[in-house]
Amino acid sequence: MNLIAMVLFGHEPRYWLCLPASILGHLELYPGYSIRLYHSPDIRSNPGFDFLGELSRRCPRFEAVEISEPYRQTEPTLWRMRPLWENGVDTFFSRDIDSVPCSDELRAVRVFMDHPTAAIHGIRSYCLHTTLLMAGLCGFKVPRLKFITEQVPGFDTYMAYFRKLAHNGAFGCDQALLQHFFGPAIRSILDSRVGSAGPFSDLMIRLPEQCYSDVDMSQLNQPVLKICDEVMATPWGEYRGFAGRPQGDFSIQLRQMLALDCELSGVYKEIFAARPDLAKCFWAVV
Repeated sequence: MNLIAMVLFGHEPRYWLCLPASILGHLELYPGYSIRLYHSPDIRSNPGFDFLGELSRRCPRFEAVEISEPYRQTEPTLWRMRPLWENGVDTFFSRDIDSVPCSDELRAVRVFMDHPTAAIHGIRSYCLHTTLLMAGLCGFKVPRLKFITEQVPGFDTYMAYFRKLAHNGAFGCDQALLQHFFGPAIRSILDSRVGSAGPFSDLMIRLPEQCYSDVDMSQLNQPVLKICDEVMATPWGEYRGFAGRPQGDFSIQLRQMLALDCELSGVYKEIFAARPDLAKCFWAVV
């Protein structure tokens, strides 16, 4: 089983306005992968919550999992590491709900999957990406990490490491824990620098740029990829184009995706036709 692990908590509007397009983009551009969306109970009161249930009923590759644990600030971002200790998971990638895949990211992922020794993947695509692993741009080949999971028996132990950091769930707590926890495995990390990020450590696995530029992307859904590449390259506030860039609203891109002839767009249109309130919630009326 191959997974994209995401998380959703609270009622921040930009996460909800990005939600449907982000899910569609990841499912279309990561063929063979399913999305596991971990969410907190508090999102049940959001007007868009029923979209998750409708989608999970109609799409076998999407699953919403509620985590009933209390949390502080951005602590739920840590839940994306749960698949590391799940039986049957071969590979999983941790991704942000307010981003969509772009060509740079997808090329780097294919290089990682083909690499004979790399067990952990980190994509750094921006000059401010100065930590060991970006929490929304990392990936793991689970069978190759038994040297870790045999010593750390479960996700609860991972969280115990977090408690020792006394980070209190503040923004960036997921990346702080990744650096603390996976730092000893640095030689197993493929560091994919695909943008303006600077060097991090010579101990990490690095490859020439040509290894990424030579990756064939023609087998992917080109109309969806074009939409994702365009929005990720367009400036938004202080952010310029780079892989994993956060967004504030994907409603325009969602309407573009709904106009495409692909299976998941059809599923979305069925949901929004049956539930006009959800279409209005996500500005998905076309």
